[in-house]
Amino acid sequence: MSVTDKIHEEKKPKKKWDVVNEDFLKLLKEKGQNISIAISDPTQALIVVPQKVAIATIGSNDLEDLLAQQKKGTFEYSKNICINHLDQTLRTCLLKTSTHKHLQKEYNILVCVKGNYQPQFEEKEFDPDDSSTYINKCGQIPLYLLVRGDTEKELNRGVNAINEILNGTLTIEIYPPPFKNEEDKILFYKKIIGKDHQNIQYIEKKTGVQLLVKGSGSEEVYNDSIKPLHFVIVSKVPIALLKAKSLCDNLISHIKDKWYEGKR
Repeated sequence: MSVTDKIHEEKKPKKKWDVVNEDFLKLLKEKGQNISIAISDPTQALIVVPQKVAIATIGSNDLEDLLAQQKKGTFEYSKNICINHLDQTLRTCLLKTSTHKHLQKEYNILVCVKGNYQPQFEEKEFDPDDSSTYINKCGQIPLYLLVRGDTEKELNRGVNAINEILNGTLTIEIYPPPFKNEEDKILFYKKIIGKDHQNIQYIEKKTGVQLLVKGSGSEEVYNDSIKPLHFVIVSKVPIALLKAKSLCDNLISHIKDKWYEGKR
C-alpha cells in the first residue's frame, strides 16, 4: 500500500456500523448479558445481538425506547395529508408555523407545507402520492402537508391526530389507575372534572374549546361507557385543540400524581 493510499484510508470516515455503540453495550452488560460488541445502527445491532436476546435481556419496552432514542431527530418516516380541499379558515390554521410547532411539541412530528393552493380542487380531496388524481387537471401539486416522524409509531400517532383535528375533534386517553371498586372509579372521574366542573370550565375558557369526558366512569349524558375514560376536545381551530390537549395532559398528570400519593 502506498503512502497516499494509507493517508486516504486514514481520512476515510468510519461508517456508523463500524462504530461500537458503547451505550448499548453498557446497557446489555448491566443486565448481565455477556456481549462483546454492539453496533451504533440499531438494525445492525440486532444482527450482532439478536432481537430475542436483546428483548430477553433488557425487555421489549426498553429495547423499543432504545431504538426510538437512536432514531430521534431523524424524521425518516413520512406521510402526506391533503389540505387543499379544506375550508379557508381551517386551511389557514394548518399553514401557520405556530400550529406546526405545537404538533411537533405534542407528537414529535415535523410538519412542512408542500404544493400550491389550487382553487379547482377546492372541496375535493386528492391523494398527494398519486399524481393521477391531480396532475392531468392542473399540472401542479395542490396544497398538502408533509408529515415526518422518527418512528413509524410516532408518525402514525401524529397523522391520526392531524386527521382528528381536520374533523374538529381530538381524543386524549386518560389511562386511569387500577380501581379497587366502583367508588374509586367515580371519585377519580370527579377529581378529573373538578368541583362543579371547574377543571373542565378552566380549559374551555382558556382555549375556547368544548371539552367532554367520556368512557368508563364518566357521568356525561352522551357517554360510551364501554371505552376507557378519555377526553374529547371539540373545536374547529387546530391551535385551540392542541393548546387544550397540552392542558389536559397536565391535568391528567397532576391528578394521577395526587391519586397515587393519597393511596400510599
